[in-house]
Amino acid sequence: MLAGKFVDKQSPPQNNSIGFSPHPSFHHLLSNLVWLRPTHIFQGDFHLFNSIHPNQIKQGSLGVCYIHATISSLSQNPQIIKQLFVFADLEVGFYVLRFYISGLPKYIAIDDLIPCNNITNLPIFAKPIGN
Repeated sequence: MLAGKFVDKQSPPQNNSIGFSPHPSFHHLLSNLVWLRPTHIFQGDFHLFNSIHPNQIKQGSLGVCYIHATISSLSQNPQIIKQLFVFADLEVGFYVLRFYISGLPKYIAIDDLIPCNNITNLPIFAKPIGN
């Protein structure tokens, strides 16, 4: 727990949780990193499922447009996105997601710490359009 909030021990808010690349721009990206919760990024105005729409995701520094395209496609039916989250506690930042791998459910617990730019306080990988 970090100030009463859940922290995922499998992927803690540390640079090595993101991965490694020898590319200089990746090192620069990590040197300007801060981990924030959605309530800090959006100044308390955070709603998990306030609105789900295919045009609400913007690519950041990750460069994996195929993931964004998949999420955008799924979000045409908002119920599919909502069904991924089998449990959510926004107060402590604890979520359980259900994915299917080879037809079998796989449950993954995560926190809501998001890697952000320490100057803009905006997410560095994928960004929402709005809140």
